Amino acid sequence: MYQNGKIELKAPYKDLYRMAYIVTNKEPRRNVILYNSQSDRTTISLARYLYETHTGVLLERDKIVDHIDGDKLNDVLSNYQVITVKENN
Repeated sequence: MYQNGKIELKAPYKDLYRMAYIVTNKEPRRNVILYNSQSDRTTISLARYLYETHTGVLLERDKIVDHIDGDKLNDVLSNYQVITVKENN
């Protein structure tokens, strides 16, 4: 469903960054690299990106988007729950 490579930015990120790329790490988990320049970039989970672009609202820093079924590659909105970092640990 989601492949590694450049993606089109959506709100609220399109006003904050110039480019975005999906990458898959060793876990495996998909992440989004949000990029303005070499010194101005960050990485977030694809789950967080999809949730926040769906709702149009950036979550607080202490919140994460967790996969309900534990499958970190199952990136459908119905598989997400927002929890605190403390709840996740």
